[in-house]
Amino acid sequence: WTFMASAWTLTQFLLAFASTPIPTHRNTHARARTPAASATRSAWQPVLEQLPKRIRAAQKAFAQNGLLYVPNFLERDEFEAVRLECRQLRGQSKREKDSVAKGRLGRCLSPKSATHKAFMNQATASRLGELTGVDGLQASDYAAELRFYPVGASMDWHRDDQLYEPAQLEVVFTLENTSDSATQWISRSGELESVWTEPNSLIAVTAGALGPSHCVTPIRRGERAILKLVYSRSEHKTKAYTAHLDSFPGRRKKTAVKPGIRFGASRGRCGSNKR
Repeated sequence: WTFMASAWTLTQFLLAFASTPIPTHRNTHARARTPAASATRSAWQPVLEQLPKRIRAAQKAFAQNGLLYVPNFLERDEFEAVRLECRQLRGQSKREKDSVAKGRLGRCLSPKSATHKAFMNQATASRLGELTGVDGLQASDYAAELRFYPVGASMDWHRDDQLYEPAQLEVVFTLENTSDSATQWISRSGELESVWTEPNSLIAVTAGALGPSHCVTPIRRGERAILKLVYSRSEHKTKAYTAHLDSFPGRRKKTAVKPGIRFGASRGRCGSNKR
């Protein structure tokens, strides 16, 4: 009798279970979806679908020019925190020495600063690697620099000196830009390109002989504040690395810079045909 009762109970349980519809993946979402959730999903769907295309387009642009312009790089709150910290350092900047840039001010950032921590990390290096298609990028040990272009400042046509082997990726991140100045470069097809860099944007450039010739046009009004950041694929340094160590205050001096050396070989004044 006990066995029959147990069998009957088990039979009733199995029949009840079998009559209960098993929710599918679609049904689960259909029950959980509200009008607001549906609208949010619809709004984000094109973004999710376009993300791989945007990355592919970025990698293609970088491969064609050795340079990539990326707007809205940081989240808004993080960007504002970085910009505020750098504004407070404005009074500590000094004129740069022995540079192809004219009238530029700046200083090196402390590795303990929030700005340094926001950029010089593996997550940012990996993101830049994804956008450019450059494998093995890492935050280098080269000092992060805060630079200011006041009225009258400019940077002549040049290619960035190669500091590492293989050539590093140099990043210019715009903090402020109330100026009329533009960044110009020559594409690999020989075309003159130009962009006014908006705050929270960056330009990633290949250094060395394979990098594009570029310049910053003279500032007639306003000011431009930027970060100069270096990402490398190895720790093997070139001789040019040491020569750059004394260009800004805050960087440890290892060797004296020989008179007449200017960082970044000049290719002519920005706006001229000499490149």
